[in-house]
Amino acid sequence: HYRPQRLEALDLARSVGFLVVLLQHCLGFLGSAVPNHFLPQDATVLDFFFLMSGFFAGFAYEEKLRTGQKTIARALGERALRLFPLVALGTLLGVLSYLIWAPHKLHLLLLLTLTLKGLALIPANGAQLGSPDIFPLDGPLWFLLYDWFAYLMFLFALRHLPLKWLFAVMAVAMAGLWWAALSTNTLNFGTLWTDWTWSLPRSLAGFTAGYVLFRLYKPDRFLISRHFGWLPAMAVLAVVLLPVPA
Repeated sequence: HYRPQRLEALDLARSVGFLVVLLQHCLGFLGSAVPNHFLPQDATVLDFFFLMSGFFAGFAYEEKLRTGQKTIARALGERALRLFPLVALGTLLGVLSYLIWAPHKLHLLLLLTLTLKGLALIPANGAQLGSPDIFPLDGPLWFLLYDWFAYLMFLFALRHLPLKWLFAVMAVAMAGLWWAALSTNTLNFGTLWTDWTWSLPRSLAGFTAGYVLFRLYKPDRFLISRHFGWLPAMAVLAVVLLPVPA
């Protein structure tokens, strides 16, 4: 019984999302207000990535875990091995940037500690380096941290729930996300220590929504044609370019 290994329609949408993130960070070099001018809702890409993470977790592992083809330990190991090279690259680039731009503030032991914690995806305090981020050397790692939280929830709990309970979890998490957005008046949060109360429901909301979509999709039920790949990609762009102040 054949099952496709890739979903080109969603791969294209993810690629568009990656390019939006790259563009957003490049525009940031021109000034903090520039990205908001050209990509008013760029932060919504994060929720799209959480959603895709939930969908592909179900797509890649639900059946294999259920039938015993893979264990939880193996699923964790495969994900860690897939992500570690980029985690290491980002952290080492952060070290290099620090050595170039702030050599007069060099604290060798602190820098080594922050590097090792970054490689292990452990939050750290970089106040002495002048950074409020939970990952001072590679700020974007915050997303992977909360994505790991949602992934662990999938492995140990979500995949065992019936669809109605998944909808309940999603509704509660979505309420938390809306509360966060209305309380902070922005979706640009996640990098700071104080953001964890907002970021936990945010990651769970998007991830669970993606997993619910997978449950409704079920690869053996019907097929998404690659010819419709432009639809989710255009949907991502439409949300990101929505002319509403961030």
